[in-house]
Order: sequence, then structure tokens, then C-alpha cells
Amino acid sequence: MPGTPAGSALRFASPHFRLERLTDGVFAAIATRDGLALSNSTLVDLGEETLIFDTTMGPDAGADLRRAARALFGERPIVLAISHYHWDHHRGSQQFPGSRIFGTLGTREKLLPVAGPPTGEERAMWESELLELERQELPEAERAMWRNVFRATIRTLPQLQTIPPDRTFEESVELHGSNRSARLVTFGGGHSISDAFLHLPSDRTVAAGDLVSVRCHPSLGDGDPARWRGILDRMLALGFDRVVPGHGDVGGPEDLRTVREYIETLEERTRTALAAGADPATAAIGPVPAPYDAWWLRSLFEQNVRFLYRRAASEGAGPLPPK
Repeated sequence: MPGTPAGSALRFASPHFRLERLTDGVFAAIATRDGLALSNSTLVDLGEETLIFDTTMGPDAGADLRRAARALFGERPIVLAISHYHWDHHRGSQQFPGSRIFGTLGTREKLLPVAGPPTGEERAMWESELLELERQELPEAERAMWRNVFRATIRTLPQLQTIPPDRTFEESVELHGSNRSARLVTFGGGHSISDAFLHLPSDRTVAAGDLVSVRCHPSLGDGDPARWRGILDRMLALGFDRVVPGHGDVGGPEDLRTVREYIETLEERTRTALAAGADPATAAIGPVPAPYDAWWLRSLFEQNVRFLYRRAASEGAGPLPPK
């Protein structure tokens, strides 16, 4: 929206996200903590089409994302891109019928087996997660957020559809419009088995999916930490001024370095614990080191330490601890 100061919040009423203008024609939809987006999205004016990168966790926020795209750029075709296969980044896609959906070949292969409506087993899984949540020691604000998310997921299961990408790429693909070109890129898997990010060279902007979190604990347990660190290094070499993370506020190149340092700090913590003969539970106990002690999603810290401990043990640094 021309004339809107960069970084200001656009007045679009949604309980699920707030819109932040990055440059002319590029907006971030930043998930609110009490809404049902959970992950961030990026909306891009290509010219003849609108590109949306990541579509939130479900149909409630996905519907608002579609309305936001129309409010910003008018009635025009919408093309989607998905960063990776984790449920909180693509389940709003069903609100964009007929749209092309881009994703890596690896993401498509992970989503094909679960395409369509969810199974009864999935409902049982979420109900179990909800019960387990109440037994965990969590900050109350975080517990309330997850309770809201789990309940909303259970509520929307009857209408939910998982839609795999129908346009795939193995390294990169370019989308060209009269206003700008966008690149979808993958350097492989780090956070998940296959991670893509959006690069807008003329806007010096990257939308990183869950390869980057800003002042939020990232989730390491489905990825490869060493490859993740290498991916962040390659991304930094692209040169950009701002990054839309998968979770948290809009940041910059320094936030990629911070995620890299986070991974290294936790790896060192687990190596030290393993050398001392600690078990995973003991390794995860204790104060969260600064500056991570002030980050959102505190529960992921313990999960990350346990994952790294188990991974280090299985690689021969010590006996594999019991599950």
C-alpha cells in the first residue's frame, strides 16, 4: 500500500495476525499469541498475481489471510508457496481453492500420504496432546496459547483438508510479475526434511519459514542441526536487510546468526552433560541461558536439549539413554 511508512502495522482487523508493511507491495502477517495463525506468512504483490508464502495452521486464520490479500492487492489470482511440511505452515491452504501451490519435492512427498481430510487417529492424537499439556510445567501464557491452538485444531478437523503442493522444485524456482520477481529456494533440510525460503532480491527481503525464529525458541527435533547451521550461512551470503521468520517478529541478518549460536550453545550443553554422565532429563533441567531465557516458547528448550542429547549419544558419544 503506497504511502504506508515501512514497519508500520496496517489496520486490518484479524485476531490471528497483524500486518506489517516491509516495502511497497510486501507485507508480513505476524501471528498473534492468542490467535489461530501460530506461524507467520508473507504477502507479495507480483503484479498480475499475489504470492502468499505459508498459509498458517488452519482454516480460521487462512480465511483472514485470503481477505487480507484481497484488501491489500485487490481481486486477482493468488499463488501459494509452502516452506515445509509441518502442520502449522500449510493448513490454511484450503481457503485458496484453485490456487497453484509451490513446495519442494520433499515437502510434497511428506504431505501426499496425508492429503485430504484427517483420520480418526489424528483427532485422538490432538486430544492426547491436550491432556498432556495440562500435566506439563509451563508458563501460564504459553499453556493458554497451546490450549487454544489444540482446541481449535480439534474443532476444525471435520472441515480440514491437507493439500500437497502441485508445483515442485528441487533447488529453486522463479516467479516473475510486472512488479517484481520472487525466488523460492531450498538448500536442503535443516529444520525439517526439506525447507524452502522466499527470496525477494529487489526488496532485500527473505521469508525464512522455520529456519529462523526471532526471540522464540526454534524446534530442533525434526531436523539436522549441522545442516541447519550450514543453510543459515548460505542464506546470509545472499545479502538482505530483513527477514520474516516462521515465528516471532520481523528481524534482520543478525537473527540468522542468533539462531546459529542458539544451536551451537545447546549442542555444547548436551556434550557437556553427556560427558558428565547425565541423563536427558537432567541435561534439560536448569536455568535457560541468556538471552534465551527471555524468549517465547520456553517448552521447546527442554525438548531441544533432550533431542540433541539423544542424537549425540546415538552418534557414539556415549550410551543411548532410555526413552
